[in-house]
Parts: sequence; C-alpha cells; structure tokens
Amino acid sequence: MKDGIVLKVSEFADYDFKELIYVTHRYEHRHDKLEVREHDVRTNMVYENYLPGRSDHLK
Repeated sequence: MKDGIVLKVSEFADYDFKELIYVTHRYEHRHDKLEVREHDVRTNMVYENYLPGRSDHLK
C-alpha cells in the first residue's frame, strides 16, 4: 500500500463489533520511519513508535 501499512488490528469491547476501544497500525518502508501507531479510542490517546534514523528526532 502507498502508506506502508501492513497490519491493522481493531479491538472491540463486545462481540457485536459496536464499541471500538483500540486500533493498532503496523507499517513498513515508510519515509518518516513510523513503525507502529496505536489509538486508544476511549481516552483518545495516540501512541506512535518510530524506527531510529529520523532527521527530526528529539534529543
């Protein structure tokens, strides 16, 4: 795919797939070196993990 996504996992609180609680995306071969993006839908928090080698990394 164009954005490099290789896996998307959606977790639901029920078996009817009505209450989404968590989404995980795994990427490969992205220019910005994003590896994993996790979204906690209940708290609206987003966690991102990047591979080493970004030019705009934190020090």
